Amino acid sequence: MKNFDYWKTKFDKQELLDFSDNKEGLLWLKLKSISKKDPMKKFLKFTNIKTISQNVKRCWRELYEKMSEDIDSSIALLDSYAQEESNAYLSALNIGFLSDELYKVQHFKWGGDQTNSLDKYLVSHYVKTISSYDILQSKFQEIGEVSYGYVISSWYNHWTSILIESVFKSHPHVIPTVGQVKGVDFFINNYPFDLKVTHLPREFVKEIMTNKGYKSELTFLKSEAKKLGITFDKKASEDTIKYLILNKLMDLNTRESRNILNTVSCRRSEILDYVRNNPKQLAKWLYEKQGDMRFGAENRIFLILIDNKEWENSWTLKRNISLLRPTIASYLDKFEEKNLLDMRLEFVYKSRRYTTYADVLFVVKD
Repeated sequence: MKNFDYWKTKFDKQELLDFSDNKEGLLWLKLKSISKKDPMKKFLKFTNIKTISQNVKRCWRELYEKMSEDIDSSIALLDSYAQEESNAYLSALNIGFLSDELYKVQHFKWGGDQTNSLDKYLVSHYVKTISSYDILQSKFQEIGEVSYGYVISSWYNHWTSILIESVFKSHPHVIPTVGQVKGVDFFINNYPFDLKVTHLPREFVKEIMTNKGYKSELTFLKSEAKKLGITFDKKASEDTIKYLILNKLMDLNTRESRNILNTVSCRRSEILDYVRNNPKQLAKWLYEKQGDMRFGAENRIFLILIDNKEWENSWTLKRNISLLRPTIASYLDKFEEKNLLDMRLEFVYKSRRYTTYADVLFVVKD
């Protein structure tokens, strides 16, 4: 039997595949999810297990050593506790109210820069750029709007994540973690997974378009806008420029503008078909392009949300529970039929090779 420290070292080094294929590792990981004071205390009361140590970390180690004697029964016991805690949490979660509140958000716009870092944005745009105190004061309302936009977007992301995770956690094939575990949101048929909800990444789409011999969508739109005499603020963000040109093309409603919009639509459909047929390429890209602050090599399910009519509005699908629930439920229903070898993925990050399990689930609104 591998000891407690063996699995701790594995976890700390991001060597996480072994936790998916080894019951001892699975036991260690499930115990980690209760390795904080409150969940540990509740678990001991739930099971009536007595430990020598009162220290939470030492108690975690003691439980691993004791429960390793009968791993199957121990995992079943941990699952029963986790399910009871999850049921209590889900019953208290008012999905209808939460969904209604999320539908009140009319715009999604990060107040930060392209890395969503508000502090860096404020420093680069105001602190280091403006030397006049009076001019800085005159930016009071502008800075407030930027900060408020960041708060609203962060609020929306947080509560839509709660909403989506509740759909996964209410499925019978899913056992949630009790406490927070880095890189694990839940277990599907005893395989640990981290859920990542996102859209088709802009830079990934650019790469595919380049490989297909197309200009990037923004470059194409700027070029066509110039031909039609459509003006736009060249200093605005990429999203703002794209939004402005697309809407001006729709308002123009000429044969030329409709042809441009049709080209954009056809290329987007082509990209979507390509990605659906090559999900591993997208998953590998998402692992390899993650930043240092968000790096992880854990098993992941990437939930990709796409509004096929208006990609720019894909953010609204995060609250569309009527669209999300049947797609997620169908995926989980069929999970047992999956060949894990097909989900096995290798990627390289900073010259180090990692192996993990990954899957991509598309939710598309046509």
